[in-house]
Amino acid sequence: MATDLMREYARTAAKFEKAENELTAALDKLEAARDAGDASAITTAYKRAQRAELDCSIALGVVENARRAVWLDRARQAEAELERMALPLLSVIRHCHRAGGAMVSNPDAAALSRIGCMSLPPVASNLLPPGDRFPPIVAIESLVLDRAEESNITLLRGGLAV
Repeated sequence: MATDLMREYARTAAKFEKAENELTAALDKLEAARDAGDASAITTAYKRAQRAELDCSIALGVVENARRAVWLDRARQAEAELERMALPLLSVIRHCHRAGGAMVSNPDAAALSRIGCMSLPPVASNLLPPGDRFPPIVAIESLVLDRAEESNITLLRGGLAV
């Protein structure tokens, strides 16, 4: 499952990169048309940039969903591993407390509570998804979409009705 999610992330990241490149090209053409003052070229370039911006926004949403899916799947895997390893140990804790006559009503819950209060160490790289292209930890941003937004504001302020 994780391998499929990693492949899906890589596929969507490539599509997003392509969409960003197309938006960059469209914005460059729009800028050139504005500099030339050609109203017809501005209108055409503006419409192309709008389509490219929409495509890029959609691609950003898709790659962000894929990024999140990889990390949430890795969390589910780690949770399953924790359960697999912890349940036998919790049984030993409960058994030993009872055998020792401890007055703790739920020693395994007490042990889990203590663990929950401890500081967590940094994640070891061997516990992260395999491969050299795993997704970033933080949400993906697009400077090109920011540029597109600024271009639209500039067009409106410039008084160009397109």
